[in-house]
Amino acid sequence: MVKITVGMATCGVYAGAARVFEAFRSLVDSDGAKATLHATGCLGMCYREPLVEIDDGTGRYLYGDVDEKRALSLLQKKLESWNAPPVTLAEPPEETHPLEADRTVEKKNDKTLVCKFMHNQRIGFVWARAGEKIGLIENEAMNTAGFATVNTFTAKSPELFEITFNEPLPETIVEGDALENLTWTPDVVIRNSFFGSNRARGILMTTPGKVIIEKNVFESSGSAILIAGDANGWYESGAVNDVLIRNNIFSDPCMTSMYQFCEGIISVYPEIPKPDIKKPFHRNIRIENNEFHPFDYPVLYAKSVDGLVFNGNRIIRSNRFQPFHSRKSTFTFENCMNVGIAGNTFEGEVLGKNIKLINTPLKTIKVEKKQQLVID
Repeated sequence: MVKITVGMATCGVYAGAARVFEAFRSLVDSDGAKATLHATGCLGMCYREPLVEIDDGTGRYLYGDVDEKRALSLLQKKLESWNAPPVTLAEPPEETHPLEADRTVEKKNDKTLVCKFMHNQRIGFVWARAGEKIGLIENEAMNTAGFATVNTFTAKSPELFEITFNEPLPETIVEGDALENLTWTPDVVIRNSFFGSNRARGILMTTPGKVIIEKNVFESSGSAILIAGDANGWYESGAVNDVLIRNNIFSDPCMTSMYQFCEGIISVYPEIPKPDIKKPFHRNIRIENNEFHPFDYPVLYAKSVDGLVFNGNRIIRSNRFQPFHSRKSTFTFENCMNVGIAGNTFEGEVLGKNIKLINTPLKTIKVEKKQQLVID
């Protein structure tokens, strides 16, 4: 049975992935169920969208620049067991964002903003509809200055759009700040999955919705999980508010790459130009009852989090690879508040067994004494 998976993230949909999906659907429906069709999030390499992965039982094959005509060719070749070299993923197989942030270019009055699509793969989207809830983000500290409800959305050009709101906007929102559509915010459950052969990372997560990541196995070469956020580059915003990471296995291939944002097996790394210690970006992240197999120092790096728990985890030293990371701390907390560490076990010569605090008050860290962790 051939399995077809079409990348249906916003970048893929804009490039035509919905049409490709429907083309495959019609082919599968007429083929007597010799293939199954699935939709997924970002498959990586956005510049080659639409992306399609085909698993014919001998391997997984990733194809870029797929259109409706090529869909027929690919399916026919795979049903004939066409042999092509497998391709590993350059980007995470699971990448979740809300309807992503874009930038204000003019504040016309206290209820009207003119905004710009900041990524060319979003140009032309209907970014908001009447009644939808919008978060207004100050771009330097990435604080959400307030919320407003959409009255009207008007496209001014392919790149510019105008939004009027029902409520007056905060006075602090000015040209250059960002906004995100919170109505289109997913809750996410990722369970019983395997993440391997990924150059960048296993999962990239930025959503204010409820997130559960459990009972998975990670062998991604970069960070296993990246909790990101930005309103200045890719504009993939989305401060998390409720993340539970539990009962996963993080194998030793994690952190064998330093491709991007690889500061820990779990890396909480929002891109904030000027972090505000009094108003952390992320909040309420619980990491519980997982099994880590680090060969190097960094297990957890967290930046700008209020409410972070690392409890009941098992950390088992691996000696399969030589340590090389410049960060020499098991845990690093930067601009964080209300961090708790308790009930974890350390087996073998785990490197570091220490905590590095960067602009994080010691009084906001609670570490169980029997953890025997040194705080730098």
